[in-house]
Amino acid sequence: MYMKTILVPTDFSATATNAAKYAVQLADQIKASKIVFYNAFQAPVSVDPTLPVVQMVSIDDLRKTSEEALKKFASENGPAGLDVEIVSEYHTLNTGIEEVIQKVQADLVVMGITGGGELEQIFIGSNAVHVAKNSSVPVIIVPNGAQYVKINEVMLMTDLKNVADTIPEGKLKKFFQTIYPRLFVLHVDPEDTRETAEAQYETLLLDSMFSSFHPEYIYSSREDFTDAMNEFAENRSVDMIITIPKKRSWFDSLIKPNHTKMLAFHSKVPLMVVNN
Repeated sequence: MYMKTILVPTDFSATATNAAKYAVQLADQIKASKIVFYNAFQAPVSVDPTLPVVQMVSIDDLRKTSEEALKKFASENGPAGLDVEIVSEYHTLNTGIEEVIQKVQADLVVMGITGGGELEQIFIGSNAVHVAKNSSVPVIIVPNGAQYVKINEVMLMTDLKNVADTIPEGKLKKFFQTIYPRLFVLHVDPEDTRETAEAQYETLLLDSMFSSFHPEYIYSSREDFTDAMNEFAENRSVDMIITIPKKRSWFDSLIKPNHTKMLAFHSKVPLMVVNN
């Protein structure tokens, strides 16, 4: 199993450029054969109350501008020795991303997250989180300023509940088999349930899924999930955090300003989101 195609959404910002550079170096490690740079463009909205809500701009002109910008972006950031494709579509990123994933047969999405003022943190952060929560393939969110390091150690977050039904075993193995990492499994467990029959059973299931990677279990008694995540990531210097969203999970809270700010500014570790 190989991950052949990486999809990189871009708005041509410095953060998107940083994510593209990360994707290019990741492609070398996982032996990907193609990178697709994708731009979703829309008609500009007028802020002048005396003008129509939407400026009269030709879709063809917008597409031409987007394609020219993508060609420039690809020439500046595209990797030598890999196929590079550009895709420009009149769409919103949130609604168009899955269509593009299927169109280019992407195995992985890599995108940036950033923030400046409070509104930027909400909207840009929410954009990345929305894509990650709804993508059919794994999404790597690259925090602002994070630089690529070879992925040797990864941390999988789990609540050790319903492992058989909630862990996307095939998707995770597909990624792990490209990098063969040292695998840590972090269970945030303030109630200290590790010795219960349920927890031990779920651990055995996880062991059997990833036996080739010899998972090492870490338990945190912290009450706050994100604090536990960052503490262990820093102490172990892990190269990537992997999380699996669930309904009403901690990941839902990332769209709130304070958690988005944490992810954008305080975590320097890329976050891979894998939906079941």
